[in-house]
Parts: sequence; structure tokens; C-alpha cells
Amino acid sequence: EQAGEFLGRYYDGEPVATDQLGYISYLHDGPITDFAGLGDFEVLERRPGAVNRDLWAELEDERGFRVVALYDVSGAFNAPRGWIKAGQWRIDGETTTGVSRNFVFYATDPDEVAPLQEHLADFEPHMAARSELILNENAPLQGMATAVAEREAAAGG
Repeated sequence: EQAGEFLGRYYDGEPVATDQLGYISYLHDGPITDFAGLGDFEVLERRPGAVNRDLWAELEDERGFRVVALYDVSGAFNAPRGWIKAGQWRIDGETTTGVSRNFVFYATDPDEVAPLQEHLADFEPHMAARSELILNENAPLQGMATAVAEREAAAGG
């Protein structure tokens, strides 16, 4: 529910991506890319049977989402290299419905790192009592490095 509230509050009307539909699709009004393919038939058709980093990058280019919200086990080895982990919510104690204790937010664009981290910090008082926000302190530097690499690639260098 919290991820849906967060994305609905800060990213309503904007495309986002996740593999956890539920409350996100209910509370976020805007395009949603569902990496699991359950609510996104095009993704389901294009999936080669397992999560595919290249597919996620293609979907980002095609659909323009700048924020991705998913459990750490989904993103750990599958997030494209240019995505920057802005922060995560850690749930203390046993999970009842989640696949992990860590729910991660990625910025797919270096310019989205600072706003995403600001939104996460702003939302912190609304998080459940047993949840903790952990911001990636290196995200701004990773964003700058990614931006430089993208400019160099675009310039042919």
C-alpha cells in the first residue's frame, strides 16, 4: 500500500515501472510498466521466460519511465547499469505479503535522483511504524557519473 501511496502522491500522471501491481495500480493514476507481465500483455509477450535486463532498458527507452519501484531481489541483478538506486524501504520483522524486507526505488535518469530522494525523505513520516527509509548516499555521485558517461557516449567519445 505504501508504494502505491508514494507513487500516487509524487508521480501521478507520470509513467512508472514496477513488478508489484496491487496498490500501485490502484493509487497511481498514470502509465505503469509491469515487469512481471501480469498487467502488461506486451511485456508478457516480450519476456523470454525470465527477467531480462535488456528488456527493461528497452521498455525504459520506449515508455519513458524515470522511476522504478520493486523489491531488491527483482532489481539486484536485473536493473540496467544506468539505473541509480536512490533509496529503499526496509521493513523490520517478518514480512507477511512481500517477497523481501527491502523495497527499492531506482531513478532511470540522473536528473531524477535528487527529486526522487527528496520525495522519499518527504514521505518518510507517512511510512508504517516498522518501516525504515535508507537513502543511498552515493546516488548523487552515481547520477553525475552516469550523466557524464551518457554525454561522452552521445559525443562519440
